[in-house]
Amino acid sequence: MPCYINQVVQAAELLGLDPDTKAEMLREALQAAAGFKWGEHAFYTYDLVQEVIRKYSPDQDPYRDLKKKFNQICLDLEDEVNLIINGSKDPFQTALRIAIAGNIIDFVKGFKMDKHTIQKTLKEALDQKLDQQKIDLLRQKIEEADRILYVGDNAGEIVFDKVFIQQFDGRKVVFAVRGGPVVNDATFEDAQDAGLTESMKVITTGADLPGAMVGLSSKSFKDAFDAADLVISKGQGNYEALSGENKEVFFLLKVKCPVIAESLHFRYKVGDIVIDDLK
Repeated sequence: MPCYINQVVQAAELLGLDPDTKAEMLREALQAAAGFKWGEHAFYTYDLVQEVIRKYSPDQDPYRDLKKKFNQICLDLEDEVNLIINGSKDPFQTALRIAIAGNIIDFVKGFKMDKHTIQKTLKEALDQKLDQQKIDLLRQKIEEADRILYVGDNAGEIVFDKVFIQQFDGRKVVFAVRGGPVVNDATFEDAQDAGLTESMKVITTGADLPGAMVGLSSKSFKDAFDAADLVISKGQGNYEALSGENKEVFFLLKVKCPVIAESLHFRYKVGDIVIDDLK
């Protein structure tokens, strides 16, 4: 809940609203959040809060300029990243580590992020401990799958997803982005800016939620989900949305808060990068 309210405050700042309007927007968001139902998935509450942001920005995406900035930063790093991958002993694993590390790009945690921060995180990811059995299993599942649904997360980060997908047959990949603006999550426009639409099929979830809730998504997303032999899920939001699905799903994320660490039974701590099928 605090994260949801923080997003309202950030959106109000980015929209340049005057103090009185900011206060009214925050009051409405708090009232909306009070409509949560115990036991209901948190994304239903998030949608209530998101409705307030939509009201105050009906024709604009508060995070659009920041998303474009980070798409460009990551595109500028693409050649450097490819040199690292191609020069490594195991390009698949190196590209996988870089893709997961890209999940650091999250404006909910604040705006103090730049090219240097991303470079540092990518470098650290090359040496972080990961479950080698899970890496090998994912490699095997990718090779065996005829249809892969890759559910993206943040703008900028999707550049590194693209680089990872280049390590296998991208023709069997359907890449999913959000159906509308929501924080810094990638939309179809971001996928175009990052060059994904040039090399793979890109669809949207049909919903402006920070995770691919199948029950709240479009028919095209549901069809792609049902048809997939393997789902690769990026980020915490998609983990929250898809961890209960009866499907072959691999979760790739960076643990950013204690709540997620707890939900993963403390097998990982805040700051860890994760590759796990939860089996």
